Amino acid sequence: MLWKFIALKIKYFIASLQKIFLPIKLDENFDIFVPFDYPLKTLKIFGVWTTKDSSWKYFFYSSFIHFTFIEGSVLIQLLYLKDVKNFLDFAILMIILPPCAGIQIESMIVHYNIKKIKLAMKMIRENLEEYCVNENFKRELLKIDKIYKFLLWNVVILVITFPLFSALNHELIALIWTPFDLNIEKNYWIALIYETFVLFVLANIGLVYDILPTIFMVYVSIMLEQLCKRFENIRNQSELVKLIEFQQKIQKIVQILNSIFSLAFFSRGIFSVIIFCTNIFALVLLSDFIVLGRLSAFLFHMLSVIFISCYYSTTVTTLSEKLNQSIFASDWTFENKEFKQIIKVVMEFSKKPIKFRAARMFHMKNFIKTFKKRFLPLKDVNVDIFEPLEIPSKILRTFGMSINKSSSWKHFCYSFIIHAVLLDTTVLLESMYILEIKDFLTFTVWMVTFPPTLGVYVETYNFHFNINNINLLKKKINVCFDEYCVNDYCKKELLTIDKIYKFLLWNVAIFVISFSIFSAINHEMIFRAYSPNLSIDFIYWIFYIYELVVLLSLSLMGLSYDLLPTIFMAYVVILLQQLCKKFENLKRRKHANKNLRTELIKCIKFQTEIFEIIKIINKSFSIAFFSRGFFSVFVFCTHIVAIMLLSDVVILAKLASFVFHMLSTVFISCYYGSKLTDLSNKVSESIIASDWMYEEKEYRVLIKVAMEFNKRPIKIKSSIFFVDLKTFLMICNSAYSMLCLCNHFIGK
Repeated sequence: MLWKFIALKIKYFIASLQKIFLPIKLDENFDIFVPFDYPLKTLKIFGVWTTKDSSWKYFFYSSFIHFTFIEGSVLIQLLYLKDVKNFLDFAILMIILPPCAGIQIESMIVHYNIKKIKLAMKMIRENLEEYCVNENFKRELLKIDKIYKFLLWNVVILVITFPLFSALNHELIALIWTPFDLNIEKNYWIALIYETFVLFVLANIGLVYDILPTIFMVYVSIMLEQLCKRFENIRNQSELVKLIEFQQKIQKIVQILNSIFSLAFFSRGIFSVIIFCTNIFALVLLSDFIVLGRLSAFLFHMLSVIFISCYYSTTVTTLSEKLNQSIFASDWTFENKEFKQIIKVVMEFSKKPIKFRAARMFHMKNFIKTFKKRFLPLKDVNVDIFEPLEIPSKILRTFGMSINKSSSWKHFCYSFIIHAVLLDTTVLLESMYILEIKDFLTFTVWMVTFPPTLGVYVETYNFHFNINNINLLKKKINVCFDEYCVNDYCKKELLTIDKIYKFLLWNVAIFVISFSIFSAINHEMIFRAYSPNLSIDFIYWIFYIYELVVLLSLSLMGLSYDLLPTIFMAYVVILLQQLCKKFENLKRRKHANKNLRTELIKCIKFQTEIFEIIKIINKSFSIAFFSRGFFSVFVFCTHIVAIMLLSDVVILAKLASFVFHMLSTVFISCYYGSKLTDLSNKVSESIIASDWMYEEKEYRVLIKVAMEFNKRPIKIKSSIFFVDLKTFLMICNSAYSMLCLCNHFIGK
């Protein structure tokens, strides 16, 4: 009896494995959401798929899984950084750390976007049932299901081989910090078992996060393929209108998917570069055949996942570009003039291909929610529209920067003294320190503080020369908000950028306090600047207090200069969001008692006012953007070089805090620049989503002109580059190139 029971259990186990790993057969009971089945089950099993309806037990289980296996694994790997002794140890650590950090970021993204994911699945089901139910469509879904099963087998191999070979070599899977001695056998096996569980959890969750957006891409490609076929077989105008509605629905699904997975694509791209680099570096340096096999298997898995995502994204783009060919292949030449006009507008809209982009629409308020500290404790939305500009304006007025023709002579004298004492004198003293530089290390430490000071100096004079343009900018924004955008949603969006400013203000407070305290403890100056004999305590403390005042002043002014154009970009983003909504709402049922042509003219007028605001922003802040990008390269490079050369933990912590602050300010500016550009691209999609096909010829002409005008996206630009996330990556790449050059000279 016992053997029969064991045999029955083995039989059930094999059947369940076949159900999971073997491809599903195509039959009448085939569900259109088969590719989502096991990925969503995996997320539920590991506590990621939490909603408001989840029980407190499941919520507790989810928190335990997250803190134990995701946040815990990242934390103990970061703590191991203090035990890194050479570059090889660092490279081996960076093989596992980036994937874990990427999974942690993607967990937050999925958690915050569960509602959007369900909405996208609901819209896909409705569209597939209405337009695409056929055998070819079901076969396409089986392909991605087979791909997922293939990658799942790769994960199984990785999960089995990594712990097995680690146990045979008596080493850990990843380099981690532990509070106990690993030389003791019992402690080693505890750590290895923990790492095995972590590997099992992260490998399964990571595969789901990687494949989930790809599955959505497959559904979009299926719908686009069906749309192309239906466009080729158009018979009358009513069918054409239905297909336009279908195209609008596809565009809406793509917008939702970009808003969900854009940051996931961005983080995956960043971490993949690090993973490939460190894996290949380790393959070159290491000679152990077993370790090389493990790394090769992991590298193959990563390459497979990224290739599949890029392949299906390219498929979607190619099919969207094929729409014009399908429309042109129909019998439109035999139809009436009204039919041809609709075809012309559709072809004009279809010129712009559908693309899945990285870092497209990540809402910063979701990032802010991860912090318990609320920097703006307002419980309602009855705030002034210029609330985000209040603190930066007060800081600049405090330090005498906001002067104009109406300023009094007292304020002018005060501003002149502040300039001379804090800015001009500091730049002069730091420049004179060049004469005391004797080696490359001294030059590197001097370059840590000199470029930011010089950047504040340039931005101050740029602000003075453009103070009238900035006041005009505020006036135009105020008029637009009063006329078009006075609602609670706009005011809530304004609080987001204000919270970001408060968060960066706390960063400034942290590194000002840390710089001042640690410099006083080590009895050294905050800046590397020319000074008399500092061995006399009285002279040292005089110069120390002066540099402390300078550090506080320049930090606050620099933060205000850095975020002032970003705040204005946030206003433009809100205005563009309102413009898109107004274009989308040009529907008969919403304007039953109004003339749609009049509403369209108002929208076009609103858009021209937004473009005037963009022109003023580019005119006022182009030099500031250029100087920030130029000096950021030097700041990142010299800080990293200093971190490599110096061994003092205190100094390293100071430099790391400043680098984080600089990266945050540059990234936020580039993020809002990219968001602004993406929203300007979305205007055409919003226009095509209106009820233009039901209107008369004059209305369609206006629609065509508006779409022609929106072909070129809005871009914030400096003298030679655009302010977007591509520029942020370019700055990082330039800093890395300079770092390699400096490292070459250090080696010599």
